[in-house]
Amino acid sequence: MRLPDSNWRLSLAGLLVGLLVGLILTSLVMGTGQGRLAQLGAQQQAVIVSAAAADRLAQLEGQADATQAVSAQDLAGKMVNVLPGLDALRVVDVEARSLTASTHPEDGVPASFPRRLKREEKAMYDQARELQAAQLTNTQEDNARKAEVLAELLPDGRLELVLPVVKDGKFTGSV
Repeated sequence: MRLPDSNWRLSLAGLLVGLLVGLILTSLVMGTGQGRLAQLGAQQQAVIVSAAAADRLAQLEGQADATQAVSAQDLAGKMVNVLPGLDALRVVDVEARSLTASTHPEDGVPASFPRRLKREEKAMYDQARELQAAQLTNTQEDNARKAEVLAELLPDGRLELVLPVVKDGKFTGSV
């Protein structure tokens, strides 16, 4: 049985509209997936860069306090300028409860380091202590059960990372 011409045209138009809607939805889903993939890649790069900073800063441990602070501040400044995606770097010494180095604009001029942490910077100290507890637990249990990297996505889309600074297996602070 043959369809009249008007039904055939309507059926073809309906198929074309359905195909067009399907293609649009597919491109939207693929675009969202690619954007998420790019974001995950940027996050992985940020973790690697921050881990490199923490490792390099751990090598400064053991120097005299003044020399260590100058070296840490110098290193922090160089790393922010050289490493892509690194906006600011803060180094917290847990034992001294101090900010050893920082390139964050809110933290003052480089000559003011090391300095004691301020009350409003307690969150940085708490994060460092959380990492210390995680590292100690993982070492005692000989198992990586607790995360030793803290990550938070900020409202402006940037990623804030806190990593431990470990020298000879001993937790000394955070980056």
